[in-house]
Amino acid sequence: AHANIELSKGAEKYNHRLDVFCDFANLLCSPIRIGIEQILMKPNSEVRVFFHPLPRQKDQASHRASLASICAGQIHQFWKAYDSFFNSQAKLVNVENLDPLIHELSFSKPDQAQYENCMKSGEGQKLLDTELELAKENGFTEAPALLLDGAKIKSIDAALEKLNQGR
Repeated sequence: AHANIELSKGAEKYNHRLDVFCDFANLLCSPIRIGIEQILMKPNSEVRVFFHPLPRQKDQASHRASLASICAGQIHQFWKAYDSFFNSQAKLVNVENLDPLIHELSFSKPDQAQYENCMKSGEGQKLLDTELELAKENGFTEAPALLLDGAKIKSIDAALEKLNQGR
């Protein structure tokens, strides 16, 4: 499965791949965020985490946050947006709250222009559609959903457990 490398972090050379399909507005995705950090902090972690925005259907704020995160990725700021959105989850109930959050990320002028172009031109939507397609191929309709090395897993704890056994 192809993935947007901007939306990934972890080992450059990795033996394990964790695909996380999540929605910034979804409270069930917060514990997963903590689990990802635990996995990546392990010494000699041979894991690369790929994040896939999976917004709730017909939820404007959720959709716009996903779009914004992908466009932030186009200027190498995805993880900055990711942290900001998860830290401000309570605000993501309302689409009007999103722009001030993005403003707080304070991109440089050229980055801001590129970000806005991504949001308005349909480029961001195309990238998001690719992510949604990937979710659909795996039978995921809602977040959170996880794949470890291509296999579905129930929880981030199950992922941690499996990775620990692999030692």
